Amino acid sequence: MPMTVYKLDKILDHPLYEGFAFADQETSSFGEDFPEDDFDPVDSDKLSWKPRSLAKDWKPRTVVGRVRPFNDFPCIALSIPAFSGRAVEAIRDLLEENGELLPVDFEGQCYFAYNVTTKLTDALDRKKSKIDWMPGKDATALEVERYAFSPEKLRGQSIFRLAEDPAVILVTDVFAQRVTDHGLNGFDLQPVWPQSTKENRNQKTVSGKLLARESVLFILETKADKPSATERKHLKGLLDELDLNQANAGVDFG
Repeated sequence: MPMTVYKLDKILDHPLYEGFAFADQETSSFGEDFPEDDFDPVDSDKLSWKPRSLAKDWKPRTVVGRVRPFNDFPCIALSIPAFSGRAVEAIRDLLEENGELLPVDFEGQCYFAYNVTTKLTDALDRKKSKIDWMPGKDATALEVERYAFSPEKLRGQSIFRLAEDPAVILVTDVFAQRVTDHGLNGFDLQPVWPQSTKENRNQKTVSGKLLARESVLFILETKADKPSATERKHLKGLLDELDLNQANAGVDFG
């Protein structure tokens, strides 16, 4: 059976799968504009880019967001992989072989940011792929519109970045099958090869609860122009209860 390669994404189009952001007090350890920029490779606009190691000096950073307990892949700032403790236990070997697991602080719960360090330099068949290059001799891609791989270069791989396109994280069916086998939620895996054109990328493997999509509007009255601490606490409790009711109404763990 031929190997499949997927683009690793989180579920973006459902309100129950919100993600994290770094708390306002968090800053870059490398003088970058934002802490999430630390996860970008060094010289990421060049084919010779290098992954940046974060583990040595990492101290758990505070993240915020309305992340539900069943969301195993909330991510940080949309693009930085972040896994629940449950997910890490299921795929720890794959993660540790290909990057750095970095604990984050979220209300005493167990979550990890993930820094992908595996770089494949010769797996993409550039002649058969369709690549929109940035200008420059050593420049990386603006976008890979159609992927073609050398199958022998993918043997043993599970999570990686391509030299040609470091902004995208790719996984193989080894990773995808583990997610499915353990019933992990929140993953949106988009096949890019062999199904590798924009038209058929609509075929996705989504691991998560499937819920009916309907909008509900609540108008809550407060005693003053701004809600008090007690009112905010009551609102949070109401939202948490609504989340639980929605989840239980249409549970499908995959």
